[in-house]
Amino acid sequence: MKIYTKCPCCGRTIFLITEMEIGSNYGLTYQNKPANDWHCLDKYLHCLKNTQGQTVYLSLSTREQAKIPKEWIELMLKWTEGYKPKESVDSKDWAKWKDINRNFTEELVKEWLGKGFSYEQCADWINIGMTVQDTNYCTWLRDSKKKDSEWVLNHGNSEQLKAEYEIDQQLVLAYKKQKGEIPWEKGLEKHIKDLEEKKAKINNT
Repeated sequence: MKIYTKCPCCGRTIFLITEMEIGSNYGLTYQNKPANDWHCLDKYLHCLKNTQGQTVYLSLSTREQAKIPKEWIELMLKWTEGYKPKESVDSKDWAKWKDINRNFTEELVKEWLGKGFSYEQCADWINIGMTVQDTNYCTWLRDSKKKDSEWVLNHGNSEQLKAEYEIDQQLVLAYKKQKGEIPWEKGLEKHIKDLEEKKAKINNT
């Protein structure tokens, strides 16, 4: 994990803490106690935000997110850049999303809103060729790759991005097995290593 902020003048990323290993005490303290639990880390980030006088962000890789206990994941994700709180959808309003794509249903609208996309942002993604079922893929592009719809349209390699996304989904599942959240499989460590190598190869092309 990394903690960073943005220069208020030029928007340049400024790293405040470059390496924190999940499961360690992060080398941090809060109220003179080691920051070795998620609640304490949340409090530390609040203190850091107040000290800096501006927003601070937590950078979490797919692997790191998979290691965070389910009861704490939302608390940590709120510190990531691009996070948006879940919105509710009025049953009277969801039908307007059919103006974006006629295949929208109320449940699909709730899914997009639940991932932090507004009506306008969803329209931007759909207009570059995404489907109404691509919520998770668009969320991954936004949160893991830090890319917006305009970048994907003008600079993205669709085939390469999709391949990396599929590998990341397999890694999330493998990391959960590694944590014991779901049954372990023989050869899991090699499987994880192979997937990580494939991902690295894609990123280096």
